[in-house]
Amino acid sequence: MNPKCQASNVLRREKQLSTLFLTTQPRLFPAARVLLMLVWTMLVGGVASDAFAQTRTWTGAVSNDWSVAGNWTPSGVPTATSDVVIPAGATPTLNQNVSVRSVSVSGQLLVNSTLSLSNGLTMDSGRVTFNTGTQNGGLFLQGGTQTVGGTGTLTFSSDASLFAIGASVTVAPGVSIVATGGNSRLRTDPTGSMNVLGTVEARSGNITVSGVFANSDSAGTWTGGTWRATSAGIFLPSITTIGQSTTFIFAGGFIDGFSTVNFNAGAIRLEAGVDLAISPGSAFFNAGSMSLSAGSVFTVQNQEFRQLAGGSLNMFIGGPAPSQLAQVVTTGSRAVRLAGALSVSYTGLAPLDPCSTFLLVGGSQRVGAFSSNAFALPSGQFGEALTLANSLSLRVRNQGESCPAAPTCDADFNNDGNADAADVDALINVIAGGLCP
Repeated sequence: MNPKCQASNVLRREKQLSTLFLTTQPRLFPAARVLLMLVWTMLVGGVASDAFAQTRTWTGAVSNDWSVAGNWTPSGVPTATSDVVIPAGATPTLNQNVSVRSVSVSGQLLVNSTLSLSNGLTMDSGRVTFNTGTQNGGLFLQGGTQTVGGTGTLTFSSDASLFAIGASVTVAPGVSIVATGGNSRLRTDPTGSMNVLGTVEARSGNITVSGVFANSDSAGTWTGGTWRATSAGIFLPSITTIGQSTTFIFAGGFIDGFSTVNFNAGAIRLEAGVDLAISPGSAFFNAGSMSLSAGSVFTVQNQEFRQLAGGSLNMFIGGPAPSQLAQVVTTGSRAVRLAGALSVSYTGLAPLDPCSTFLLVGGSQRVGAFSSNAFALPSGQFGEALTLANSLSLRVRNQGESCPAAPTCDADFNNDGNADAADVDALINVIAGGLCP
């Protein structure tokens, strides 16, 4: 072939290949772009977060200072992508604000600053104590769905917060949050939420609940968790209904927002010697469980007490003195309406005097009776329910012995023309051995 023709053909083929490359490359580019975008999404999203997370386990080889690299294995202070493990017996101290991915605690962690998490806290019989000294510090859970889970205790020894920031947070049933000093908060920002299924105790420090809580609804129903006021206060929104699987315990402290409760489908417990008065806007209904320890009094002010068929009233007597009785009373000339179950247990040591009588439930009028009565008394002694016009009492008798007939009186016990709280005092005098007025 003529050399000039051969060269011409080569140039023609190179031009064709160049044209083919230039015309086909743009058609391949969108697919490549999609692939690159997918990879990028994985890198900046949760997939890469899990892939690049690194577990750092506390050893305490150098000291108890969280910020010392040699206290961790592998060596290095935890970062925002670290899953932190605090093993049993370990006692690290955190003095600076830090952010990590998650923390698992079997030992004891002391936090004097703010600990921020993006993937939750898990405890295995562990304890995390916050000695922050400000409600702007504590445990901050930021973003996503997070859990404070497992079994263990969060202790607020001074002002601190459990704060859900743009996160949906659940506090598991096995977790206790205990305030032993200061004024602490369980709170959320407007985009966060919290659901407390564990125990919250105001032992010797106050706890305020604010923000968006799954426990509460717009009708005033509070559902979930155990809330114990020991020697301080818990501040809640105003409550009208106690939902199922919810327990309120009064052991010497107070729960702000509780006085308006008018319906109990959960559990109310009064520890020994505690007097609790509520002022609901309507009659108080007990469809759940109420437990009154020796010497405690539950008072419904200016409204009726009504126990429904599904409710139960569990009362404890510590001895024959009035201060050792458990009672439910109403004021303002209001009736008590009875149904459901009653159980009475004697917690004293010596047997009770035969034919002694104990006022259990009293008001201006008694309507109905408990459908079942269970009395746990000292061996050889039995209880019987005395239903009077305005009260129900327990009378004790020895096996094989009888007692005189109980006195019957008009609801206007003291004959002053009114059936009111003064008649309850007169009734107690009769039960104590005095004459019917």
